Amino acid sequence: MNPLQKGVAVFVIFIMSITLLQTPINTYSDTISPRETTLDLSAVQSDLSDIHSDLSDIQDKIKKMDPDTPSVPSTVPTKESNLAAKKLKGASRAEFIRAIGPIAQKDYQKNGVLASVTIAQAILESGGGQSSLAQNANNLFGMKKNLSGNSWSDSTWTGSVYKKRTAEYTKKGKKYYITASFRKYKGISQSIGDHSAYLIGAKNGKKKRYAGLTKTKSYAKQIDIIQKGGYATSSSYGNSLKNLIKKYDLTKYDVK
Repeated sequence: MNPLQKGVAVFVIFIMSITLLQTPINTYSDTISPRETTLDLSAVQSDLSDIHSDLSDIQDKIKKMDPDTPSVPSTVPTKESNLAAKKLKGASRAEFIRAIGPIAQKDYQKNGVLASVTIAQAILESGGGQSSLAQNANNLFGMKKNLSGNSWSDSTWTGSVYKKRTAEYTKKGKKYYITASFRKYKGISQSIGDHSAYLIGAKNGKKKRYAGLTKTKSYAKQIDIIQKGGYATSSSYGNSLKNLIKKYDLTKYDVK
């Protein structure tokens, strides 16, 4: 019998015991003595303890099957305006989403980049806040010090950098490594704010790289604009974002 079946069986036995104890005593007056109907509190407490233990085992099993299931109670902060990624170290995917969701939502209200898109990009590009760049620089999106010569207004970056060895590729696809300077932020909200400002203000020549991004409230259309603007070289990047949004129901944060 697996832990779930065992837990259900114990719970059913407990309910049946309570039902019998609540049945009027005269129903059994012909076969049971008054002494035999005395409630054994120690036995009930023992049953309750066993049930609690079984349910805990079941919860542990579920946690192992689905690592994204948040532990309860959670110690991950959810309402800090200047939340640092270090406070999310070891957080599950669900905990990460719950922590940055309100931050992304507030950014959407200001900049127009859908919160669902921001959260999905943060999950994909920072491993749910667990990457070394996120942990050491609060940088969720791999934002380098310089991005194709682009500069944009409303940047939340203060000028601090974090140097990290990173892989680059030649036009022929050959991999090589360099030590690059990445933007270092005071907190996650600054990283999200600067990333949104980049998406809105980045240019390709004289034209906006992601023109029309904030004119639509469709996450699919925003992602397509980001993909077509050359944000990522991977052809599967856009679909990966869409799948994350569907999987975690991230559109619930797209509310102004």
